Amino acid sequence: MALVLFFGKGAPSRSSLAGVVLPSADGSLEQDLGACPTPMCLSIYVSPWCSICRASTPLLKKLPPWLGERGVTARIVVGRDQEDQIRDYAEEFGASALVDMGAEFPLQGGVPSFVVSDGAGKILKVMPGVPRIYTEPIRNEYLAEVAKFLELIEVRPEVIAINP
Repeated sequence: MALVLFFGKGAPSRSSLAGVVLPSADGSLEQDLGACPTPMCLSIYVSPWCSICRASTPLLKKLPPWLGERGVTARIVVGRDQEDQIRDYAEEFGASALVDMGAEFPLQGGVPSFVVSDGAGKILKVMPGVPRIYTEPIRNEYLAEVAKFLELIEVRPEVIAINP
């Protein structure tokens, strides 16, 4: 079971993130979501109005660096709200969070949404929702549970033990 909030129409369904270019929260860079430095990439889409996204923020902030240590690039994308709300929420994730002011991201379903793509941006899997709400402190077991839920990495006890 996953927790997810659904809403009306978003960007049209696509099979690739290539050509979806979004700026960082601080405006210092633009990133083509089709370009990924690792064979697998995770884009995590959240919205400021989403209570499940807000409750999951502590986990979502820790997930990208944890996955990065395991060879999976992960990025946070904030959108589907008023511009000031998007920017404020993106700031919670740091300067590298991406902002989707024009609903360019091909969101399918609801938020939060996890989109797994290959290095060229081909969408391999879309998983709306989180397995459950995780309370702080965020432990490696929680991060491993989400990675397993998304089928990103093989979860073994020694994988969880790294950087407790």
